[in-house]
Amino acid sequence: MSKTSLPQTWHVPQRTAGMNPREVQEVLVQQVKPTAKDRAEKKKTRRVDGVRSTLYNPITEKPPAFYLPELVSQYAFVPSPEQLHFMEELCVTKEESKLYEEETQEQADTQKWHDLRAQRLSSIEFKEVCTRGADFESLAARQLKKTVHTVAMRHGIKTGEEAAAAYADSVECNVFPAGIVINPSRPHLVSSPDGRVYDPSEVNPWGLLEIKCPLKDSIFELKYLKCVNVSYRLKTTHSYYYQVMGQLLLTGCQWVDFYAYCKTDFHCERLRFEAEFCSEVKMKLDQNYFEYLLPKLLQVVA
Repeated sequence: MSKTSLPQTWHVPQRTAGMNPREVQEVLVQQVKPTAKDRAEKKKTRRVDGVRSTLYNPITEKPPAFYLPELVSQYAFVPSPEQLHFMEELCVTKEESKLYEEETQEQADTQKWHDLRAQRLSSIEFKEVCTRGADFESLAARQLKKTVHTVAMRHGIKTGEEAAAAYADSVECNVFPAGIVINPSRPHLVSSPDGRVYDPSEVNPWGLLEIKCPLKDSIFELKYLKCVNVSYRLKTTHSYYYQVMGQLLLTGCQWVDFYAYCKTDFHCERLRFEAEFCSEVKMKLDQNYFEYLLPKLLQVVA
């Protein structure tokens, strides 16, 4: 007799030990309360295996190392012996830069990420250094206190992985982790993009991802966006624009997706490397760093 000719048996209980029949209304469903050990093990950390789109999966291997272009300075500077020693302590090779990037892909969850940012200018600070005309003392002092987290920063860290997954689904691509980037030709500068993106439709398929998770309901409340021809754009005068251009300058990538993830909507914009803008930024960074900020940093360290 074939199996299909036999009566079905799915209604017959397979496990009866310790279980008595009862009405559905009497069944109580509860979540298992985690122990203190379980809660400690479930502490959130930044993913280092990337975020994969469920819609589109063009590549699965690890991304290549950053190009790290040679950034020639147009600013003439003769350092003092103390300044020269300070700069030598910041210098890295390309091999070391690659290793540091791989070791810090959990970003703020790793102590090395904080150590490498100390005494270096982060790309989020590029606008402030480029446009500041005085009071470099307070900026120098702040360079040694980069571990302070505001409410907005904590929200961004907490929501970052969720935002990366939403971005991956919206643009149908994979997101790979990125660590801290130090260009050997500019060891006093540092960048830390939120991820790397592969887009086969681009001439240079590997780009960057910068995520912002503001404490806002909608992108209409974001002051760093402006409406241009019925669509929103990141203001080129805002520090976030300087930040992403700095990321492209130091890494050698040609484009970055700027993704603002709000509670009810999001903004995604692809920004491309602007050589003229970055050249001016590089010149101002060198001038203000070596003339004003470096002497103040030495005073703070001393």
